Amino acid sequence: MLSKRLIRTAGQARRSALFFPLLLATALSVPVQAGEESVGHRLTVRIPPILRVETDGFELVFSWNRTVEQAKIRILSNQKDRWQLRIKGGNNGEFPLARVQWSLNGEDWAELSPLPSPLLSGGHTGGWQEIEIHFRLALPEEESAVASMAAVEYHVQLAYDLIIF
Repeated sequence: MLSKRLIRTAGQARRSALFFPLLLATALSVPVQAGEESVGHRLTVRIPPILRVETDGFELVFSWNRTVEQAKIRILSNQKDRWQLRIKGGNNGEFPLARVQWSLNGEDWAELSPLPSPLLSGGHTGGWQEIEIHFRLALPEEESAVASMAAVEYHVQLAYDLIIF
């Protein structure tokens, strides 16, 4: 008997919990008039412009038996303006940086430079756009032989600039 009464009370509480938010929503949606004047509101939504680049890492490490690396970057732009992604590298002068080459398709290669070089350009991305960049280390044969015997590693730091033009 007591359990039936508790179940009935719980059901009424559940119904009233649903009833009051509906009553409040209805009351708030009815326009309130004071005399003959009506009040209106204008709602303006402004989404700030976003231009972002993210990457998994900023350093490449090449060795004599591993001369190809890949990096993934992601770009997000909700703007109509055109943007350009630039790439530059550094290695503390350990070896000529031009020996490191990059490509977006694995076929057309460009030398990495300590000065920003255009990598890619675009506009509104409609969400995150993921780009894969291929890197390779092009060593002369005599240096490749020395590197294989000494187990030399080649470290390259990458930097990306994302600008609007």
